[in-house]
Amino acid sequence: MTESQWDACNDPVQMLEFLRGKRRNRKFRLLASAFCRVLGEALKLEPCTRAAAHAERYADQVSSRRELRQVEEQLQIQASDLAWGRAGLTDKWERATSIARWTVSGRSADSAEYVAKEAAEEDKPIFLLLLRDIMGSPFHTPGIRSEWVVSNGRNASRMAQAIYDEYMFGDVPILADALEDAGCDNADILNHLRGPGPHVRGCWALDLLLGKE
Repeated sequence: MTESQWDACNDPVQMLEFLRGKRRNRKFRLLASAFCRVLGEALKLEPCTRAAAHAERYADQVSSRRELRQVEEQLQIQASDLAWGRAGLTDKWERATSIARWTVSGRSADSAEYVAKEAAEEDKPIFLLLLRDIMGSPFHTPGIRSEWVVSNGRNASRMAQAIYDEYMFGDVPILADALEDAGCDNADILNHLRGPGPHVRGCWALDLLLGKE
């Protein structure tokens, strides 16, 4: 795949296959988690949002594989409760629960690819946006200058950490302003942070500032 083909691609499975070996497992796990969280919030399925939160913690190495297995077992039990579903939503709930189970199981790249395949056609656009926010371009990655992070009492660094920890992703345009005040003139970084998003854990520009991969 060439850079122009990547930019024009709207097939998330093809994009994920191309990214294998080019991005760390953390990125794939966070992509599956972000999409799982979107579905959970849209369908008001608390088990999905809880699974997403646990998978995020595991991706960032602050929870264990054992905890993740416990969440997966709980999801298997709760799957039988989908009969509670409202008319017309049962299929969506079943798919969302299946996606949640894969989010907390399997290898990270496999999980992300399965989630992409399971996404309903109407959900593909949001999955693609999440993929591009987390993975960025596999052809070039902007560099970060230390002065952008440490200037003004490390304001940009502290703000980036707060956004990540507290899910304050609506504040990423403010982070762009702080970076620019610190001397950042990289258009790719600033434009991405000021773009419409969505921005989630694993956002490539935020990860650059936090030293995450």
